[in-house]
Amino acid sequence: MNKNNFIKLFLNIVVLTFFLIYPLCTLAEGTLFVDGLNKGAASSGLTMDTNRANISVIVGKIIKGFIGFVGVLYLILVTYASLIWMTAAGDKNNTKRARGIFVHGAIGLIIVFLSYALVSFLFKQYQGALQ
Repeated sequence: MNKNNFIKLFLNIVVLTFFLIYPLCTLAEGTLFVDGLNKGAASSGLTMDTNRANISVIVGKIIKGFIGFVGVLYLILVTYASLIWMTAAGDKNNTKRARGIFVHGAIGLIIVFLSYALVSFLFKQYQGALQ
């Protein structure tokens, strides 16, 4: 294995480890990370209401994170399509490809926002039916 392949493998392992371990640290309820913070907060007189995290709040946070990810992905697609269009130099195939990326990205973004609106509506109806 040459040096370049070793560096690529090492960086891939580091990035993969980060993406596998980081969620465990951020969602670590009742573990060493959170217990230390709770002890420090309790000694200063602060308390945490643990009954507030219900399923609708958790699903809402997941959906908001997904919407943010889709927004970033759309921004990347638009930037990529813009670069293709600007460097096309009049080539019909490249301008057609860039236009297709624009259109498909916009359609995908519209679908995601409409699905968010639908899920939001259904959750409000579900919560109204429970009360």
